[in-house]
Order: sequence, then C-alpha cells, then structure tokens
Amino acid sequence: MNVAKNGPTATVLLDRTVLVAGGFDEDQLPSRGAEIYDQTPDIRDHRNMPVAGRTHGDAALPSGMVLFAGGGLDDLAVGAELFDPNSGTFTATGG
Repeated sequence: MNVAKNGPTATVLLDRTVLVAGGFDEDQLPSRGAEIYDQTPDIRDHRNMPVAGRTHGDAALPSGMVLFAGGGLDDLAVGAELFDPNSGTFTATGG
C-alpha cells in the first residue's frame, strides 16, 4: 500500500477494483487515506478522505457507491461518508 494501515476495510466495487480504507496509521490514529486497487495492471490510486478517519466498516450499496461510517478516537471522527467510484470522491453525509 502507498500508506501503511492496520485493520482497514476492503470493498469490491462494481468494476471489480477494490477500495481499501479506514483502519489506523502507524501511530495508531484513525487513517484518513483510501486506496483503490486494480488487480489487472496493479494500479494503486491513493485518495484522502475529506472529513475524518474512520475505524469502522463500510457497505457496498446497489448504486455502486460505498457507505463508510464509524468512529475514531475522538468525536471529530464520528460520522459517515459516501464514496462515489465514478468521481473518485468521498462526501460527508452527516453524523
């Protein structure tokens, strides 16, 4: 991975790439990064999550978007974000 993570989640997207996000960094703080893996050409695409690191899970939605929710080590990391694989962006959805 471009950025080390402990305990991230991995979600298979509709195009068969894999979104790896969340978990903790090497200092045991919630990770703010996400990466997309394309296993065919072995492409790694690192993206920063715009709101806060998450330490909890994610869920692939029928629309192809991914809901990423949970908490961190403080109140600032509690909430949810939606990942849109078409634009490659995360959007805060509120607490």
